[in-house]
Amino acid sequence: MHDKFFTQLAALSAFLSPYLYLNYHKVGRRIWTYGVAGALALSCVMMVTTYIYSKGFTETSAATTKRLSGRIVGQGELWFLQSGIGGPALKWNAPLIDRYVESLSIKSVDLFALQNSLGPNYFSNGYAPDYLRASLQNNAGTVTYTAVTEAMGLVLFGWVGLALMMFCLGALLGLSSAYIAYAIENRLISSTIFAAYIYTQLRISIVQATPWVIISIYSIRWQALILIIELIVLALAQSNSASSAGYGRRRRLFRRPIEPSSNNAVERTLD
Repeated sequence: MHDKFFTQLAALSAFLSPYLYLNYHKVGRRIWTYGVAGALALSCVMMVTTYIYSKGFTETSAATTKRLSGRIVGQGELWFLQSGIGGPALKWNAPLIDRYVESLSIKSVDLFALQNSLGPNYFSNGYAPDYLRASLQNNAGTVTYTAVTEAMGLVLFGWVGLALMMFCLGALLGLSSAYIAYAIENRLISSTIFAAYIYTQLRISIVQATPWVIISIYSIRWQALILIIELIVLALAQSNSASSAGYGRRRRLFRRPIEPSSNNAVERTLD
């Protein structure tokens, strides 16, 4: 439950990001108020989580702490597994990388990933007990491991390669976030939707070590279609803006001079 709270918090922050970006001065002046409210919300969630994992506060504090720590560590179980196995400083796992490259041109990529141990399937096929692997397969991807990329990077590239890979992925996320900020600042609705879509797909791809989500030939075709629609909308907006500006200039150029009305003229008599 605790991790679901942070998932909902991340989703909420995405919806509020345009307001936060455009009104950061106002938000900054009230940061302490928001901090207190966030601390209260976190405390409530933590209390409910502790209540659940202590079986209604009937377990001892040691047993509750053990269950909670196991739940928290469970979010990084794949990294715990693979870092324990270890790896060389540098590595190029050619067979696995070739299968990843091949997946970018496969239409039924989820089945291909399961059969060829790509993404989360690499760890479930290789290390999970039979009952757990069967459960994951029966759920057909609706329930899967999380935080796969770090462990998969170690499998593919070794320790140094993993560091370089994470640096590059962070740069890509930074660029996509900057694109969202640009679209929000310029109040471009179509660009904001497209940027948010790219960011979401990139984040899913990174979290699950599934690059086909963002760069397969099928996902690129869909992104190209969205981009074409966006460019058409932007071109129409620019055209309307230019025509409106031209109309305004013509009105200013051909505006008739103001002539004094004869009815309002006041004749002064000569002394």
